[in-house]
Amino acid sequence: KSDTTSNNWSSTTFNTPSYRIGFLKFDSADILKYNVWMMSFAFMVLFAAYNTIQNFVTSLLPGDLGNLSLSVLYITVAITIFLAPIITEKIGEKWSMVIGGSCYSLYFASLIKISKPIVLTSSVVIGFGASLLWVAQGAFLTKCSIPEERGFYSGLFWTIFQLCNVFGNLAAYIIIQHMTDALLFTLFTI
Repeated sequence: KSDTTSNNWSSTTFNTPSYRIGFLKFDSADILKYNVWMMSFAFMVLFAAYNTIQNFVTSLLPGDLGNLSLSVLYITVAITIFLAPIITEKIGEKWSMVIGGSCYSLYFASLIKISKPIVLTSSVVIGFGASLLWVAQGAFLTKCSIPEERGFYSGLFWTIFQLCNVFGNLAAYIIIQHMTDALLFTLFTI
């Protein structure tokens, strides 16, 4: 029975016409592979900034604001994760990832000029955005992978994604010595 399901899914996904761009011809399988690669790189860039900021936020923000901010963020994720599949189903994976990623940028921007109410409010926003982003990522990765290749594409995504820790912390190491905290947060926002 699982072979029939796999074949039906595969045939409905990949029996669409090919696409031409100039002299290049792409079939829908190529487009799906391209989508996985682009999503992987987009997540790497976004989380190079976010993971690095998360590493520094508890020591760079005044008092206990950094710890409080992260607590609010992850409590919000735990609460809103139940709404994320409903929203993702309604607006689609692409727009869910766009909205989720935008929430991260809003959080980064809130750290440029520190105001406790703004930082905590943006922590709620990024918590919601994180739940939306990760639910959409899983659904999108599943849709872009035929069952036989899901393990490969999942591994590919996580390999590229984890490079964010290398590049983000390396960038912070190089530039943190030469700029203020506000300028660092501004660069990661961009």
